[in-house]
Amino acid sequence: MMDADLAVYHTECAYDIDSDHRRKGALKRDIESLRERNGALGVIVASIRSLPESDVADIVSHIRVDDDLDALAESLRRSVNLPRQSDSQTLEADAFSIERKPALSNTSDARQYGHTSCLGLVTEDQDMSPWSPIVPVAPLGLSWTSVTNDVEFINHLMNLYFAWPHPFYQLFSRECFLFDMQKGRTKYCSALLVNAILACSCHFSDRIAARAVPDEPRSAGDHFFAEAKRILNEYETPDLTTVQALGIMSVREASYGRDSSGYQYAGRCLRMALELGIHLSITTAENPSISPSQTEVRRITFWGCFNLDTFISLWSVCVGRIPQLPRTAIDLDKPTVVKAIDSKPWIPYTDTIVNDSQLVGQPSHTHEYLKQYSLLSELISDANFMFYAPRERLNSRKLLDCYTKYQNWLMALPHCLRLKNSTLSYVLELQ
Repeated sequence: MMDADLAVYHTECAYDIDSDHRRKGALKRDIESLRERNGALGVIVASIRSLPESDVADIVSHIRVDDDLDALAESLRRSVNLPRQSDSQTLEADAFSIERKPALSNTSDARQYGHTSCLGLVTEDQDMSPWSPIVPVAPLGLSWTSVTNDVEFINHLMNLYFAWPHPFYQLFSRECFLFDMQKGRTKYCSALLVNAILACSCHFSDRIAARAVPDEPRSAGDHFFAEAKRILNEYETPDLTTVQALGIMSVREASYGRDSSGYQYAGRCLRMALELGIHLSITTAENPSISPSQTEVRRITFWGCFNLDTFISLWSVCVGRIPQLPRTAIDLDKPTVVKAIDSKPWIPYTDTIVNDSQLVGQPSHTHEYLKQYSLLSELISDANFMFYAPRERLNSRKLLDCYTKYQNWLMALPHCLRLKNSTLSYVLELQ
C-alpha cells in the first residue's frame, strides 16, 4: 500500500488501524475502557452510599478538583469496606434496578412512571391524607351509595353482578372486595366501585328500582352510573379500585350499545393501570409493604384490563383497530388458580325468587377461566398486531403459525372448561 501510494502520488501514506473505531479490535478496546470506567464509577457511588457524611464531602471535593476517577476508585477499594457486589455493579445495573421499581405512596399504592422519568424516586408528601369516598364509609349492613338506602336491593344487585358480568370480566377479587365492603374498609372497595357495579348489574334486573325512570327500561342503572361519574369527576385518583371501576363502566356502556363511550372508559382504565405499573411484576420480597393478597389482586386487575382490551379488539378486527397495550410491555404472571375458590358453586341467580333446593349449581372455575381467557387474549393481541401493525410482510406461513397457536390453546384447555364437562355461560363463551 505504501509503495503504491508513493509511486502514484509521490507522498508517503500511513494508515493507523487503531484510529478506525469501527473495527472489531478497536471496538473491543472501547468497550473494555467503558467497562472499567463504569466499574470505577460504581465503586465511587457505593462508597458515597456507605460512608458517613464527613467522608462523603471529601469524596465530592476530590471529584471536583481531580478528573482521575480511576485513581480515586482504586484508593476507595483499598480503604473502604464495600459490599461484595459493589465492584461488579455498574451504573447501568443501578439505573435498571431503580427504573423497574415503582414509587410507593404512604398508603402502599404503587405507581410506575416509566423508564425515562425521575418521578419514581420522589416520595409522596406524607402530609397528604389518603383519598376517601364521597359517600361516608358504611359499616356492615349499610350501603355505600347515596342513590338508595335499600340494603336488600343492593345485596340483590350484588348477587346479580357476581352471577353474570363478573365471571366474564374479572376486574377485581370478589373475596377481597366483599370483605372490605362489609368491614367498611377502602383498600379493595370504594363508593366509586360500588356504584359502578350497581349500575352494571341493573341491566340484569326487571325491578322498577333498577331504573332511573320507572316506565323506561333503557334507563336501568342510569342513576347509579350518574353517581359513579360524579364521584369519578370530583375525586378521581389513581388506585386499584378506580381502575376496576373504569373497567366496569366500560363494560356497562358497551353492553348498552354505546361503543364509543365504552371505548373511552376502557382507554382511561388501561392508562391508569399503566400509571400504577400493575403490568409489572412486584413481589413482596422486593417491596415488603405490598402484601401477597395485594400482589394477587394486582394480577387479577391487570389481566382483567388486558382481557377487556382484547374484548374491545375482537370487534376491532373488523375496523382495523389494534389493542392499546402491546403484549411485549407486560412483565406479570397470570393470576393464581385457587382451587378452594374455583370449587365453589355458581348459581344462576335472577330476580325470580327460587327455593335454594331447586337451584342447580356447578363448580365456578372462575380463576381457571380468567387464566385461560388471558392466554387467549394474548393470541388475539398478537393476531391484531400481525394484521394491522405488522413488522414484516404477511404471508401464508405466518397465518398458519397463528392458526396453529389457536389450535394448541384449544387442545390445552383444562377438562373443567371443555364443553362436555360444563354448561357455564362464560365457559360456552370461551369456546
